[in-house]
Amino acid sequence: MLFFLALASVASLLMVGCSSSSNPPAAESSGDPQASGGWEDTKIPSDIQMTWAGSVDAVNGNPIPSGTSAAAPLRAPLGRKLEVQGWAASDGKTGEAFDAVYVVIGNKQLRGVPATRPDVADYYQNPRLSRSGFQISIDTSTLQKRDYVLKLVGVTQSGSYYRSPYQVFVRIE
Repeated sequence: MLFFLALASVASLLMVGCSSSSNPPAAESSGDPQASGGWEDTKIPSDIQMTWAGSVDAVNGNPIPSGTSAAAPLRAPLGRKLEVQGWAASDGKTGEAFDAVYVVIGNKQLRGVPATRPDVADYYQNPRLSRSGFQISIDTSTLQKRDYVLKLVGVTQSGSYYRSPYQVFVRIE
């Protein structure tokens, strides 16, 4: 229980100092997601009302430091992978894991990979959350050196969109 409370506390700190700096990745899209590091033109609506239950557990294998904000973003070197891990569901107690989780920057989206999270399913006593984990690997060489706001969106199998109440602030250096 303390683990989830700590995650909620860290994640809530991400909301401090929200930035409107959300220009898209620099790579040109040739229609081939692999040619642009997996980035595609987004088809995700910008006005998603529903928020998900979940957490951004780690970036590059480390918990997000408290105090991370638009004014004090995480730092990531250009040319390396930026790995974002967490879990997400439409609702903890009665919801379902998402069919897909995306990171969105401006008008570009990148699909994450699902991961098993038996700890989440056990905590909420909801077996439908056993695949609620996500891992998103961002090739920073597809970005420019500057600040970004990573917005996270989940999509259910029926096509409903949920936004994460948390944003990840990152400076590519």
